[in-house]
Amino acid sequence: MSWHASGALLTFAGLQIWGVLLLIDGALGRLLPFAALAVLLLVAVPFSRRIEKRWHHFANTALPCSGLLLRFRKDRSRLWRLAVLVPVLWLGAFAMVTRTLMV
Repeated sequence: MSWHASGALLTFAGLQIWGVLLLIDGALGRLLPFAALAVLLLVAVPFSRRIEKRWHHFANTALPCSGLLLRFRKDRSRLWRLAVLVPVLWLGAFAMVTRTLMV
């Protein structure tokens, strides 16, 4: 799970950087890098760390079974979906809010 957690964090950060670069010229653009950093540090890193700790604990204590494999696949899928969707959703919401403020 370590590889997935670190890869998901890199994907999350990369999508945020791309989104910030696209939106930085708009209204409230000065605040956007700080908001992106806050989302990364307050949402993505703790979530990723929690999943990593959980699977480290499972690796040290659990016996291999099909239920554990199913849980791993479910957590891995959730981790990657959130890594892609959260930056897109919050940056999209930010863009819509700034657009309505400019009208």
